[in-house]
Amino acid sequence: MNEYNLSSNLGLAYTAQNIADARSGVIPSTNWQDVAFNDNAPVQNHEVSIQGGNEKGAYYLSLGRFVQDGILGGNYGASNYDRWSVRLNSDYEIYTANERNFLNKLKVGVNVSYARGNSTSVYNNDVFGTVLSSAMGLQPMMTPYLNQEDGAALLAAHPTALTLNGRVLTPSPVDFQEFRNPLAIYTRPDKTFYDEDKFIGSFWGELSVLPGMTFRSSYGFDLAFWGNHSYRFPYFQSYNSTGANDEDPTKSFAAAEMNRGFTRQIENTLTYNFKFDEHAFTLLAGQSARDMHSRQLTGRGYDLKAYDPNLAIINNAQMDIAKGGRTSNGTTAESKLASYFGRISYNYAERYMLQATLRYDGSYKFGTNNKWGTFPSFSLGWNVWNEPAFQSAKPDWWDALKLRGSWGKNGSDRIDAYAYLSLMESGLNYYFGDNMNYGISAGRLPNPNIHWETSTQTDLGADMVFLNSALTFSFDWFKKRTKDMLRDAAGIPSYVGQSVPKVNAGIVDNTGIEFDIAYRFSPAKDLNIGLKVNASYVKNKIVDYGNSSGENGWGSIGAAGLDNFIYQRNGFPNPFFYGYVTDGLFQNKDDVNNYTWINPETGATNVIQPKAVPGDVRFKDISGPDGKPDGIIDTYDKVMIGKPVPDWTYGFTLTADYKGFDFNIFFQGVTGNDIFDISRRTDISKANLPAWYMDRWTGEGTSNKYPRLASSGADLNQNWRISDLYIHDGAFTRIKNIQLGYTLPQALTRKATIERLRLWVGAENLFTFTKYNGFDPEIADRQNGVSIMGNYPIARTINCGVGITF
Repeated sequence: MNEYNLSSNLGLAYTAQNIADARSGVIPSTNWQDVAFNDNAPVQNHEVSIQGGNEKGAYYLSLGRFVQDGILGGNYGASNYDRWSVRLNSDYEIYTANERNFLNKLKVGVNVSYARGNSTSVYNNDVFGTVLSSAMGLQPMMTPYLNQEDGAALLAAHPTALTLNGRVLTPSPVDFQEFRNPLAIYTRPDKTFYDEDKFIGSFWGELSVLPGMTFRSSYGFDLAFWGNHSYRFPYFQSYNSTGANDEDPTKSFAAAEMNRGFTRQIENTLTYNFKFDEHAFTLLAGQSARDMHSRQLTGRGYDLKAYDPNLAIINNAQMDIAKGGRTSNGTTAESKLASYFGRISYNYAERYMLQATLRYDGSYKFGTNNKWGTFPSFSLGWNVWNEPAFQSAKPDWWDALKLRGSWGKNGSDRIDAYAYLSLMESGLNYYFGDNMNYGISAGRLPNPNIHWETSTQTDLGADMVFLNSALTFSFDWFKKRTKDMLRDAAGIPSYVGQSVPKVNAGIVDNTGIEFDIAYRFSPAKDLNIGLKVNASYVKNKIVDYGNSSGENGWGSIGAAGLDNFIYQRNGFPNPFFYGYVTDGLFQNKDDVNNYTWINPETGATNVIQPKAVPGDVRFKDISGPDGKPDGIIDTYDKVMIGKPVPDWTYGFTLTADYKGFDFNIFFQGVTGNDIFDISRRTDISKANLPAWYMDRWTGEGTSNKYPRLASSGADLNQNWRISDLYIHDGAFTRIKNIQLGYTLPQALTRKATIERLRLWVGAENLFTFTKYNGFDPEIADRQNGVSIMGNYPIARTINCGVGITF
């Protein structure tokens, strides 16, 4: 902080004695991440199942419960999940009439499940006011609790100051904006409780019509009820202006949200299998239809009569309705999809295989002229070693070789219904004099020509089996082109409606390879080992973005002083990071003066960064208006500095068993991707800095990467403009799962009427190998690859259990 102040000729924030006291422990030092995290968050998973059957049918019934406390706030009831579930699967053969060859067998089945979930959560993955951003940004000299004397004084001045276990929580200082004491975030009377009830079921019947001909009909449904109820009572947790707002009784509220969604689907297929000589055919014709309806109802009431969670209902709000004291809203959504399809499969002597499919899909989301789309596909296969001419050339150790290829087209309708129309939107009320008038306007421009987004993919592959099936290898090459992508129109001014129209625009290519290798062997008696490696490589590129400029940018974050840095552009990966390229730091004034550009027309020498001082970043002069370096660092010098989508995604599995012991471990990882890490708030001068800032420049030769610490007013070079300083290697390898188990001998367990008893201990996300110094390289926003003041990390879980079969 002293260094920061000196850069702007301000007075010292801390004296030498303050610094000495902090080092000696006289001034407390709080690790806010230790305060925020729940290091021993328990997870419970219980399941009891019953199964049985005979030659006529079978059933499976299970009851389960899953309970998990979050690693952020789970020990304070702020981040918790509790789910009960029950499931029944059954099938039954109604009749078999062997005396005839038509309508001679009928089988039916039912699969139903119900789940009830309740949860709470904390807001994360944002730069503003989250637990993690606060834990990263609050100064360590601040303590979680006030001492008794200061706490009493705070309660006298602010009766709604937050307390925990009889101790007053420390409010955040005035100049920390929305950063809050994490314990205050967990315990403040500002709660939302989520609940969900979900029923999923399917019923099916299968009838043998004629020899080789089967008719199958199924009906499935998904009925869900979900919502939340919330409340906020007055409280005090900050000395800045929002603290007064939090204390205002008229800002107290109770709210509720209720949703209902119902999806149903019916499918009918007729399949005919027949064969003559070595020619086998399967013909299938089918029809399916699916529709979805959902409703949402929300309400909120302000200025509660009582601050009791049991009375936090909208009817207890007392603010005048005419002044907006109670609000309500209701929406509905629907979607319908119908399909007709057919498939022909052909197999000749397990040598040549062919399959052709044709789908005709209709979507409720498109206009009359574009509802239907036709989507064909076909595949070919050749078992090379089954070819008689090659039998003599086949090595004994090479069991199978299959070559295959496929081509297909599919469609997407991933937009809201009625995008082809201009719907009216209400709620645009206005005052004329003292009277409020109800207003409506066009929601958006219509687009009657909107239609299916289509993807066309070609795949070539091979499957190989060696060493009596001990070793297998599969390889695929693919290319997928997606065109007429459904997205918002670009360049439409806001005054034409409340939202921009949907359009079909753009072409994106994805090309890559995938392979899978598995090997199983027994190096010793009773010891079996299995190894499996799989990996995929993908290269994506925007061929045509679909607008006049061929690009689009977004992602600006004002609190970090960043304009748009995520881009889509013709010929580039989708998406990529766009910014300046750094070239080390200026170590002294001579470095600044020697970083020059010679004007080819006049011969004049210009200093490229004249405002820079020692310790500032040197940016590369890459281009200018004419495509050549021009001695000025400006937007023409921005280039692609990283991309969030990995080149390679891979996994590795090792399994082993020895007598009663079994072991498995699974690694997963990615490489070739970058993370845009925003872990510094430039608008809060006293915010704590990430640990890597200890490697900043403090004098000549001390650093050649991270610049000097300076206030925004003293940083005339704009060291923290968008550049590769924000780019971090996102590659990682993670031990995703590991487990060691032991199954007791049946000779022992059967004495206790137990058929099988297995004990196990394991872990999930045990360890991550990565160069990234943030919480977790597998960030939630993988598509955009942005980590903002710490994304919610994946939890490491140590588990143990027992499985008993009677």
